[in-house]
Amino acid sequence: NLDLLGTLPIGPVLVRLGDQGVLKCMDVNTSRFARAFNEVVDAVLRKEAAPAPEKPFMEERKEMDMEKLVFAVPVAGGKLCAHFGHCDQFALVETEDGKIRETRMHTPPPHEPGVLPKWLSEMGAHVIIAGGMGARAQDLFQESGIKVIIGAPMDAPEALVNQHLSGALVTGDNICDH
Repeated sequence: NLDLLGTLPIGPVLVRLGDQGVLKCMDVNTSRFARAFNEVVDAVLRKEAAPAPEKPFMEERKEMDMEKLVFAVPVAGGKLCAHFGHCDQFALVETEDGKIRETRMHTPPPHEPGVLPKWLSEMGAHVIIAGGMGARAQDLFQESGIKVIIGAPMDAPEALVNQHLSGALVTGDNICDH
């Protein structure tokens, strides 16, 4: 199910030049190889220039056919903890029809790779709002069916959820370096 970007005509002359580290045929768009190579590059650039548009969150919610959503927010000192794996607790904020219904605090299991996504999924979380998170953790959350929002400011869990639901949550850089 992958798109074919193109094929390259590689012949004996091209192989010999490549072995010598000389690919003069790449400088001019008159050779079959250069034209084919440039077509592949153009195809890659077209794919990069046109990323799939991200669906608005409320549209995703309708597709999930859920009346309720549960947001997980890593907390330390009553506010979002900058790194989800170093929090004291997780606030699970349950919403219904775009309004907060209940917030429950839970002490997480010890931080080990893959544990928190599974645990939060079992707790019923649909979305995690975090300050920072590594790429592998993001993948694990998404594999667990949990939408990831990173770069959130250090604010109270309910404030972050309300901001997100109203479309006013301003996120910044992912502050995690792994």
